Amino acid sequence: MNKINVTQLIDDGVFNKHHGWIMFWCFFIMFAEGYDIVVIGTVIPVIMEQWQLSPVIAGTLASYLIIGMAIGTFIISPLSDKYGRLKITIAGMFLFSICMLGAALSEGPTSFGIYRFLSGLGIGGVMPNLISWVSDYSPKYRRNRMIAVQQSSYSAGGMLAAGAAMLIIPDYGWRPVLMIGVFPILCLPFLYKMLPESPTYYFRRGQFDKLSAILQKMNPTYKPSANDEFELAVPKSAKIPVARLFQEHRAFSTLMIWGVLFCSMFMVYGMSTWLPKLMRGVGYDMGSSIMTLMTLSLGGIIGAYVGGLLSDKWSPKKALITLYGTAAVAIALMSFQMNIVLLNFVVMVSGMGTLGAQYTFNAYVSQFYSPDMKSTAVGWSLGVGRIGGTFSPAILGWFLALQMPFYSNFLFISVVGLMAVMGIRLIQEKYSFRRATSAGN
Repeated sequence: MNKINVTQLIDDGVFNKHHGWIMFWCFFIMFAEGYDIVVIGTVIPVIMEQWQLSPVIAGTLASYLIIGMAIGTFIISPLSDKYGRLKITIAGMFLFSICMLGAALSEGPTSFGIYRFLSGLGIGGVMPNLISWVSDYSPKYRRNRMIAVQQSSYSAGGMLAAGAAMLIIPDYGWRPVLMIGVFPILCLPFLYKMLPESPTYYFRRGQFDKLSAILQKMNPTYKPSANDEFELAVPKSAKIPVARLFQEHRAFSTLMIWGVLFCSMFMVYGMSTWLPKLMRGVGYDMGSSIMTLMTLSLGGIIGAYVGGLLSDKWSPKKALITLYGTAAVAIALMSFQMNIVLLNFVVMVSGMGTLGAQYTFNAYVSQFYSPDMKSTAVGWSLGVGRIGGTFSPAILGWFLALQMPFYSNFLFISVVGLMAVMGIRLIQEKYSFRRATSAGN
């Protein structure tokens, strides 16, 4: 009888085309979600004028998507551990793509908000699966970089949203910019055929032929045999209670992880929603204002690679402290008047330290907990984090409604970044699954 350690076999693999296809489709899905999320920041100045919305109402409208994402993450995402990631991902993608069309055809803020909320449900149910997919199937020596790069596709989608808005809105208005987000629905048949389920899903259901086939793709040195007996650390029940996140000395660290994600998403969604409007408020034209959103997304892509590289070379905690600390400084500097070239550089650095750090932290969370509870852990962490993302557009909109100086928004976000640094320092790494696995080796 040949005992096959599933996790070890995948860890010891070398990146090949099969890893590449999983990366590609997860990158594509996150790209579509990034477009859907960031596009609100490009159209909100136009919608405010067309529908005569106050900053508070506009900020609340932007929060509907994030509220839907939080609920979808809490309720839908954990179902992936029980029913399979592929089914939940396809259903969620279908929902958020169709709702983009509904939002584009809306005639007022009420229907627009409803469609954005429903779109958020789909995104919230899908996003944690993407992190878990790449984490489960990537070789250990490249895992942090692969997760961070895959997550950076959110920023790539944001760049497309900003670029499309710059080209389309002046001549055709804001509705066609949203309609572009419907096209990912055409790729669902390819996703169904090409993405595998998780190793845990196959193992629990006794689908060892499928498990054997995917392991051979992930590590060609593995030669299947009829005598193979697979080993994988999973609980007897497919039901993963949230209470397990607080067991085995993880309670304090789980709370710190949730707090960091609260702060992180406050920064990410606040900047993504209001940056163009803030730039217009201090005298920049529409094109230059939307350009800063593109620059922010570019910084996120760079930050994702830098964060993944530093995590592999140093440690995830050191990398995250560096990124969030850099973001706090860069965002504070944005409160000063500067020329457009220097402004875009500072915005890019802030994107590295907010979006880039967010992607790196998602990778860290996916490895802090054991594989059997990964989707639940990531899902609940992101769900709590999105509460911060929900508050952010509304609070910053309230600042604008009070006609406070524009720099007050940046200083407030900068302080939130420092709070994220403090939270990361307090996470107890010694109780993580990652540390326990390293110690066991």
